[in-house]
Amino acid sequence: MSKIQLKDICCFSKGSQINGDELIDNGEYDYLNGGINPSGKWSDFNVSGGTITISEGGNSCGYVNYMPAPFWCGAHCYYLYDLRCEVKYLYYALKSQQDRIMKLRSGACMPNIKKSDIGSFTFEYTEDTSVQHIIVSNLDKVTHTIDLCNAILEKLDLLVKSRSVGRLLLTSEEVAA
Repeated sequence: MSKIQLKDICCFSKGSQINGDELIDNGEYDYLNGGINPSGKWSDFNVSGGTITISEGGNSCGYVNYMPAPFWCGAHCYYLYDLRCEVKYLYYALKSQQDRIMKLRSGACMPNIKKSDIGSFTFEYTEDTSVQHIIVSNLDKVTHTIDLCNAILEKLDLLVKSRSVGRLLLTSEEVAA
């Protein structure tokens, strides 16, 4: 492992702004304008899928995301391209450093991260592609397991809530009798 600056292994740019009132409900593509989640839908895309993004401004600036499908990247979001490494490896490497990336914020009213600060961000990196593939494979499995556990927890939460509603209905019926 060695330390490397982000600008040494990829290029990055911001997307193009779409006003929120212009977004469409039935759009095919997500519109990501920074933030943690997409802001809506759009009929076209300006960035291909399998892309890493970093939120540029607002409360979530510095949030690292992986967009598996094509999407429209807004003006408050950096997208990484021309990577000289495995994309998911870089995603996991940056995601592990998300707290440090968030500390690159500047500005009081509307915090943002400058392009020069993103480019000079330094982190641990291995150039060995076989090691990158092993790391990605293991972290993909862990992520999948976490996603499955979260889905189970959501179903269990629904079950608990439905049992509580059932008890309330039973109590109401008992009172009516």
